[in-house]
Amino acid sequence: MQTIDLLTKVRTNMLLDHPFIGQLATSLNLKFDDTMDTAYTNGVDIGVNQSYFNGLLHKERTGLIAHETFHVMLLHHVRRQPWMDAQLYQIAIDIVVNGLCLENRFTLPSDGILPETWEGGVEEFYKLSKMTVEQVYRYLEVQKRKNPEAHQQDVKGNSTGECRDHPVMKGEGTDTSSGKTRQQEVERAVKEEEQKMKTRIAQAFQAAKKAGEMSAGMERLVQDILQPKIKWAQRIAREISSRSKTKHVWPPFNRRYLHEGIYLHSMQGESIGNVIWATDTSGSIDQPTLDEINSELRGLARSYEGEFTCLSVDSKVCKAETFQSDRFPKNIVWEGGGGTNFRPAFNWVRDNYKKKVSVMIYATDGWCSRFPDKPPPYPVFWVVWDQVEFEPPFGRVLFVD
Repeated sequence: MQTIDLLTKVRTNMLLDHPFIGQLATSLNLKFDDTMDTAYTNGVDIGVNQSYFNGLLHKERTGLIAHETFHVMLLHHVRRQPWMDAQLYQIAIDIVVNGLCLENRFTLPSDGILPETWEGGVEEFYKLSKMTVEQVYRYLEVQKRKNPEAHQQDVKGNSTGECRDHPVMKGEGTDTSSGKTRQQEVERAVKEEEQKMKTRIAQAFQAAKKAGEMSAGMERLVQDILQPKIKWAQRIAREISSRSKTKHVWPPFNRRYLHEGIYLHSMQGESIGNVIWATDTSGSIDQPTLDEINSELRGLARSYEGEFTCLSVDSKVCKAETFQSDRFPKNIVWEGGGGTNFRPAFNWVRDNYKKKVSVMIYATDGWCSRFPDKPPPYPVFWVVWDQVEFEPPFGRVLFVD
């Protein structure tokens, strides 16, 4: 049987056994391509090496096509930023996709990045596979900085396939005759690609639901893509990044990212600078809220390089700790329990912090009216729970449901 017939057979079987991912695979052009060792996708094609494909078991062939299709579903072909190392990015997206494949009981070729072959061990692999691609990339980058030889075995060839940039990322097919810059046209084309994929996902989702073949985990993932729930700390981080060249100019929040962790294409770098994170630890802040703050703050530190100074504040600064992002603790122990006063945090920064502040993020329930007499010389975000009538004299307010 010819390789192309095998490809078609695999995809047809996927429609029966895995209708959701099989339906998505039908939107891609399957072909053989011997210019590479294993397989690749660029969001338009899935190309496979004939000899490599022939040497796989049937279930591994299915896993390979599913692997490449998941890359397209998660838009990995349009998410890599110019400053990202291509090899580290490939490892990061393979970890996330292979974790997803294994969770959905696909069998992957043995030469891929798998739990049992991962240099950091099985537990680390599964922990990383639950993160966003950007968080995994950040972790790998830190590891490489500490040890240049880290994960060299994975860079050199342990890959189920390659996810290449979509043609629009290179400017192919874009039209600058309207006067827009090439970058603007690329962003427009990428946005169109994102919307096309959401439409395909919605159609495949409906087909799979009718067939009664949709795992709970996959359904949650699809719902997160179609109805994104944006983490408020990530929104703030992107806002800081987008305003880095326009001092004290606050553009509207950009809502174009599809689901948690997807980078905006306007993002220029990976550093968030020096962040002051003040948490209202008065008696009115409950433990679940503090737990959510910890989760958001930890996610921010995983995704961005910077220095984080964490202040526990009630009617005074009860505790101050500073961490680098690559040494951020698993959990912050906040101290306090008294009344609420916003002034001490700003006074502490003025009197004790000698570096340039990128931003202060103040998490509070908002039940206080004691503010500094004048705005500080740095931007402030107020993250507010419980009430919607909080009107500080300066800064930007983000209400959390």
